[in-house]
Amino acid sequence: ATDVEPVFGNLKFNKGRGRFMLRGKEKVAIETGLLVIAHNLAKMVR
Repeated sequence: ATDVEPVFGNLKFNKGRGRFMLRGKEKVAIETGLLVIAHNLAKMVR
């Protein structure tokens, strides 16, 4: 099992992403996907 809380905590606190820029479920889902992709790429670089 994977714990997703640290990912969202990192995005909110360390990356300054407390709120979504877009509105609507579909747009928020896309924005979340892009943020998670960026998080995973940053982990790969480390």
